Amino acid sequence: MSDNSLHVALVTPWNTGGGIANYSERLRDGLESVGVKVSVVPIRYPATMNPIRFDEAFQSIPYDADVIHVQYEAGVFGHFGVSGVCTPSFYARLARRDEAVVTTLHEVHRSYPSQGTVGNTILISRDWGVERLVLTVSDTVVVHTDDAIDILRERHGNRDSIRKLRHPVDDPVALPLNRSTAREKMSVTANTVLSTLGWVESKKRYEDVIRALPELRDTTYLIAGEPRHDADEEVLDETFKLAKLLDVRDRVQHVGYVADEDLPALFGATDLAVAPYEQVTQSGAVNTALAYRCPVLATALPAFEELAADYDCVQTYDETDDITNHIRDAVGDETRDRLRESTKRYVNTETWTAFAAETESLYAMMINSH
Repeated sequence: MSDNSLHVALVTPWNTGGGIANYSERLRDGLESVGVKVSVVPIRYPATMNPIRFDEAFQSIPYDADVIHVQYEAGVFGHFGVSGVCTPSFYARLARRDEAVVTTLHEVHRSYPSQGTVGNTILISRDWGVERLVLTVSDTVVVHTDDAIDILRERHGNRDSIRKLRHPVDDPVALPLNRSTAREKMSVTANTVLSTLGWVESKKRYEDVIRALPELRDTTYLIAGEPRHDADEEVLDETFKLAKLLDVRDRVQHVGYVADEDLPALFGATDLAVAPYEQVTQSGAVNTALAYRCPVLATALPAFEELAADYDCVQTYDETDDITNHIRDAVGDETRDRLRESTKRYVNTETWTAFAAETESLYAMMINSH
């Protein structure tokens, strides 16, 4: 470590919009604000099938770094039939470096029920191998939920190297626009506006909301985000087909990618942000909605159940429940005011500054022990 500051090499997707790239940008800014020097090592070929393409990222890690921090998700470490195929070669190289290594596992799943028996078996086997390798090479593995810790320990034993740091909340770029101005900007006139933010992908059950719309009069649903991969174009097509079948197509709008500067309009216009995930470990999109004090209704996945239990700032629904009633309740004055008040406590506590300071302490502890 230099006399002036701790130096971290941050291995991550970069400038790709959304997801881990945005998370890493906030992490870099937070670390620099507490005096940590950060060198971004971009993953330039996240979908490659050739492990040699990851040599560029490995070779770009500066040799004067004190810590190598990898932002890991199988989906950005190569793909050949299954994602994550470049993980073994990359971590084998990391194992030969002298620096302390920390890995943030952004996705940790117990199973993949939507993939069928064969697909589930393949992906669980992939996850077991990837997790074991990451745990072996890394001095510390960071996750964002208690459920992720439980899954890793069930599979790999009670490892002291696993640490939970709750996913922080972005600072809003500005206050939400007032209701009338925001709705004019977003071109919506309905009495109630629902929205879902983030990559358009198959793990989001947009159909949950679509099926509720026939019973929700004067309600518009905004889908904010672009397809993550070419195959996800079909997700939008199927969503629109269902909306047309249920005669609500005119109340479903795909507004595309929403830049940071336009978020005050989106959430100023939104009465309720819906996070209808089939499966996810944590969601930056949910945190973004909360940052704008927007009430959130999310599927009853462990990450959101933890958030509801700890802060009471989201409302959850089970896939077998009547989502229509949940939406009606969440946009009602009493529940909406309660959620907004709880959200203030959450966003004022789980800040990027606090997260960066905790991460810096983790780095220092790792270097001392390493």
